[in-house]
This record gives sequence, C-alpha cells and structure tokens, in this order.
Amino acid sequence: MAAETIKSRIEQNINKAYKKAPPNTLKQITTADKAIASKLEISDRIDTTGENQAFITLKDHKPNFNNKPTCRLINPSKSEIGKISKQVLERINAKIIQSSAFNQWKNTGEVIDWFNKVHNKH
Repeated sequence: MAAETIKSRIEQNINKAYKKAPPNTLKQITTADKAIASKLEISDRIDTTGENQAFITLKDHKPNFNNKPTCRLINPSKSEIGKISKQVLERINAKIIQSSAFNQWKNTGEVIDWFNKVHNKH
C-alpha cells in the first residue's frame, strides 16, 4: 500500500471512531487522571498516558478484501484509569449483590448455571 493510502485510511478510521477535540483536551485528561490516582493513592504505581500514534491493521481475512479492504484502528494511547474504574465498580457491585437478595449475573454462563440448579422449572 502507498503511504498516502495508509494515511488516508488512518484518518478515515480515526474520524469514524473519535470526534475532534481542542488541543488542550489531552492536558485536561492527564490532569484529571493524576487527581484520581492521587486520591486513590496509586500515583506511584501507574504510568501517565503517552502520546502514541494510532495505527491500523488490514482485515485481510474478510471477503472482498481485494476490492474493498477494511481496517481496524489500534489506539495505543489508552489511560490506565479505566482499568482502575472497572475494579472499583466491581467491588461496589459485589457489595450490592451481597447485601441485596436479587440475582445479578455477570455473564451468560452464570445465568445458565443458575437455571440448571433450579429444580421446579415448570
């Protein structure tokens, strides 16, 4: 593929997945991430988000690849705060599940296991 074609495909995929933001947005996000990390007392254990360039991979296994090649956008500049938020939410959900009498499942397998343990299904 030519360099210009690659650049245009990257731009197309970025514009499809993301909105344009003002130049100071990255600084605001970094500041917010630092504040969250400091509040949770984990700032010494996580890295700051770097400014890495996005890239694409070609989906060459797709049908009609020769006529209409499709791409997948890879964004290596993801914040670690999302992983931390997920863990905090999982802890909160676990407490809610323990304190309430309701069934709350995380995936299909848990539902199937619960259903198989039910004796009177009629």
